[in-house]
Formats: sequence, structure tokens, C-alpha cells
Amino acid sequence: MKRSITHFFLTCGALLLALALNSFAFAQAKPAAKAPAKTEAAAPAPRNLLRIQFLRIKTGMNTEWQAFRKSESLPALRKGGTKEQTVSAMSVFGEAGYLVVTPIESLAQFDSPSPIVQALGQEGATAYAARAARFVESAHYLALETRPELSSPPAQNYQAKLFVITTTTVAPGRFDDYESYVKTALLPVIKQAAPRGYLLGRVAYGGQTNQYMSALFVDSWAELQRYREALTKAATAAKLAGKTAGIVLGTENTVYRFQPELSILPTAQQ
Repeated sequence: MKRSITHFFLTCGALLLALALNSFAFAQAKPAAKAPAKTEAAAPAPRNLLRIQFLRIKTGMNTEWQAFRKSESLPALRKGGTKEQTVSAMSVFGEAGYLVVTPIESLAQFDSPSPIVQALGQEGATAYAARAARFVESAHYLALETRPELSSPPAQNYQAKLFVITTTTVAPGRFDDYESYVKTALLPVIKQAAPRGYLLGRVAYGGQTNQYMSALFVDSWAELQRYREALTKAATAAKLAGKTAGIVLGTENTVYRFQPELSILPTAQQ
């Protein structure tokens, strides 16, 4: 597998996928409170870090790896304290492999033993790693910083199904220009084309920091076709062609399908 964020794993989640699997909170109906005369502007949503793993399994060992994931990896991760980790598989177009996404609570967590070591002890973790290694052809990790101000999140109760991961490489020194383009030109067009959601993040560690990764969520290939047609129409009307000249050096995309049976979901999603 190429050492590039274009060859995914996990985001969504996408990229990112972890963000699309937020627990659905049910609120009790309450009488509306009287609005104050003056209200402060809402605080911007915080940026978070996601640990992204691009995993490629050896030819012919996919079924065995999935069984190992279910019987050994998931129980050990849960025992070691992992509360959320999503797995998605490449679907139809792109380099075959898995995308594994884990929210990062704090970088300080990497000063402590990994969840596998905490669950199995050092000796047990070493033996586990040896068993796991026989399935793996390649693995690469990076940290992605989410950019909620440049995103259109899915509904809180949305269950990710199919999503397109697009990697965009931006020219050095043109990051502000690119983010301004996304916010003022691209995002309104994407919202008009009405996918299930759109999330954007930027590589923070482990890869090229001039690369952005986005996840666009749909429910099916038929819905993706409808979205493409709507996006083309909206982009033409907004005259987006040529607006990224000198800013964007290149883009690549891959389609992934979420694998809930290989994932650790928040309690409310199980």
C-alpha cells in the first residue's frame, strides 16, 4: 500500500467515520424558555484528532482476518478500554483494503501502554502481535484533525453505509485560500446537492500535512449517482471550474462501505 492518505483504511469514518457514528440523544420536551434580549454567538465546534489506519490484508486471508478480528482483536480492545473504533472496507473502486478509525481523546494517551498491552499484558500482547502479523501485508497510521467549520455533518442518528473518501493535495502556502474556497464556494454547492453528510479534516501527523481528507456519505450507489448529477449541475451554476487553479495540486478518491460487525460502536449505537 502506498504511504499516502489517498489509500485508506479509517474517514469517514468516515474519516471521520467516527464522527458520523455519534450517539443519538433523546431529549424530553420542555416549555420553551424566554429568549434573552441579547445572545452571544455560539462557540465554534472543537477540532478533534482521529487515528487513521490504512490496512491491507494478504491475498486469500481476508476471511481468516475477519474471524481473528472478531474473536481476538475486538475482545482485547474492549477490555483495554477502547470505546469506539470503526472499520470500513474498500468498495468496488480503489486499492483493496480496510480503513480503521479511532478517536483520539488526547495525545497524552500515547504515553501509556496500548489497549492491547493493557488487556493482555506485555507478553500476551507480543504473542497477539505475532498472530496478527501473519494476516497483514501492510499498515500505515496517521492522525487527522477534523475541521467542523468546513463540514456538513450527518444527522446525529445517521448510520454510515457508503462513503467516498477524497484526498486533496494543496500547494504550499495556499492553505488559507483552499479553506476559504471550501467554506464560501464548495460547501454551499455540496449542501445543495444534498448528500447525507460531508466531513473534512487535515493531516496532522504521520503523512503529508498539505493534504486534506474529506468523507461524503450516501446510502447506496444509486444515491451516489443522483448526488453526482446534482453536484455537477450545482457546480456549473456556481461556476466552480477554475477556482482552485494554483491552489489544488491534485485529488484522488476511494469508496468505502462501513463494516459494523468488525467495529466497536458507542453503547447507544449497539
